[in-house]
Amino acid sequence: MGLTMSSDSANAGWICVKNESKDTVVIQEVPDAPNAKRGKMMRLLPGEVHREFRPGDGSVKFEVFDPKCLTKPLLAERIFWGIKDTLFQLQLEARTGLWSLIKAVPKMMEPVLPAKR
Repeated sequence: MGLTMSSDSANAGWICVKNESKDTVVIQEVPDAPNAKRGKMMRLLPGEVHREFRPGDGSVKFEVFDPKCLTKPLLAERIFWGIKDTLFQLQLEARTGLWSLIKAVPKMMEPVLPAKR
């Protein structure tokens, strides 16, 4: 039994959107063409992550809504990703009340130091 991998699948990854706020939100993918069908609305509870597999790098526009008002977006943001798995954090700035969708910076691994004798 063998495993084959094409270059297309090697250059693919997951994009994840995590709701870092204390509020439930609804996210929806918005196409570039105005008459094209919009993506499915997905409810994200606080701390919940939406994961989506994408073949290769690219960009997509998301809108974020309050579940009680699905006609006026709280945020409309285009996100960009490379060929690796990418996490985006959806945050609400408490001081200003503005929403943001930011690309998470991968944590650097700390070097392992030898034990002191």
